[in-house]
Amino acid sequence: YGPRPESYPHDMETAEGIEGPEREQLFRHIMAACESGWDFSSRWMTGGATLASISTTGIVPVDLNCYMFRVEEVAASLHRRLGATAVAQRYEEAARARARALHELCWNNNTHCWH
Repeated sequence: YGPRPESYPHDMETAEGIEGPEREQLFRHIMAACESGWDFSSRWMTGGATLASISTTGIVPVDLNCYMFRVEEVAASLHRRLGATAVAQRYEEAARARARALHELCWNNNTHCWH
């Protein structure tokens, strides 16, 4: 992993003073945040308010996973309508697995909320 081509100077400045695997991991977190659609909201910052504290791969965002769950359901339905039963079954299983994981990782029985 390395700096994003479109933000090379900014990413290099952010990574200043960080070396080795930690530097590579920082670039990985930055790319994952960009792919999430949430870019650099505070939801990804773990140790401070700077981009250097970003940690996308250790967070399970409920909302983004709910969107993915719905996409998997729709994809399964569309493939089933097209007669692609095996593909539909893969999407159905992916949706079931995501729902189980979301419930296990994100549901709080004390607050009765998703976190």
